[in-house]
Amino acid sequence: MKCCSKNMWLAAFCLIGGLGLSIWGVMTVLDAMASNSWPTTDGVVVSSGIEQSTSGTGTARSTSYHARVEYTYEVAGMVYQAGRVSFKDDVSKTRGHAEEIAGGYAVGDAVVVAYEEDDPGNAVLEPGLSPASFMYLVFGLAVLGLGVYAAVGKG
Repeated sequence: MKCCSKNMWLAAFCLIGGLGLSIWGVMTVLDAMASNSWPTTDGVVVSSGIEQSTSGTGTARSTSYHARVEYTYEVAGMVYQAGRVSFKDDVSKTRGHAEEIAGGYAVGDAVVVAYEEDDPGNAVLEPGLSPASFMYLVFGLAVLGLGVYAAVGKG
């Protein structure tokens, strides 16, 4: 005898995954909004480049590119290292977009780093909210909605 239908497994997966993505999305949006008023300090770019990742196989194979910019900065005598450029998703299907982001930050460049006062390890080079900041929240809510539909829908 079966314990659970396929729809219930789908519902559980989507509800849990959608809730997690939604929470992450809300936290990202709140941090992005708050970052406009974070204190700033001087920093230095210590590495800058492109990270390429490939997933899937055959015709479903997909390559994405991520700008990797690492920088160091000092707050209250402590040295920190971070890698967030902005609160928008900087993963791209095109290498050119990632190169454009990383190209703006050469190793040795002086940068202004905005950091969260209560958690100085949480930092960003380009503070503020952008439409892309909402990506995880919107996707999480969509997955959550699918989970609700699978749980209560007919079928």
